[in-house]
Amino acid sequence: ITDTTAFTKVTDARYMFQNCTSLISIDTSGFTSVTVAYSMFYSCTSLISIDTSGFKNVTVACGMFNNCRSLASIDTSAFTNVTNASQMFSYCSKLASIDTAAFTNVTDASYMFYGCTKLASIDTAAFTSVTTAYYMFNSCTSLASIDTAAFMNVTNAGYMFCYCTSLASINMTAFTKVTNASYMFYGCTKL
Repeated sequence: ITDTTAFTKVTDARYMFQNCTSLISIDTSGFTSVTVAYSMFYSCTSLISIDTSGFKNVTVACGMFNNCRSLASIDTSAFTNVTNASQMFSYCSKLASIDTAAFTNVTDASYMFYGCTKLASIDTAAFTSVTTAYYMFNSCTSLASIDTAAFMNVTNAGYMFCYCTSLASINMTAFTKVTNASYMFYGCTKL
């Protein structure tokens, strides 16, 4: 798909390209009005790169790139209005690093990086608005360390670091508002 310029009036793009397993790249310049990108590229397993600059109005990015297993890097700078980032990068198993600076308005980060097995480090400073971090880093098996200072508003931390098998230490002083800590560090065999 090379030309999406006709879609300038689209606001709801949920499931638009779900399971387009042969999609390698896409011109997203027409999607400047999109606010709901729920599962927009879900299971686009061949997607290698994507220009995200048009997504500056997206607020709901739940599952947007879920299971994009070929996506090794992504420019996230346009996502400043996203509040729901649940499952946004779940199972992006080639994603080794990501710039999270734009995610200052995210409140729901549940499953956001679930199964990102190559993610070795992440800057979490922007996540000060997050209240729901359920499964946020679950099964990030390469994550060796993480700064948790920004998570002072998290209430739901269930399964947050479950099966982070490379995580050797963690500072928990920021988690004063947590009410659900079920399975929070379950399977963290190096802790």
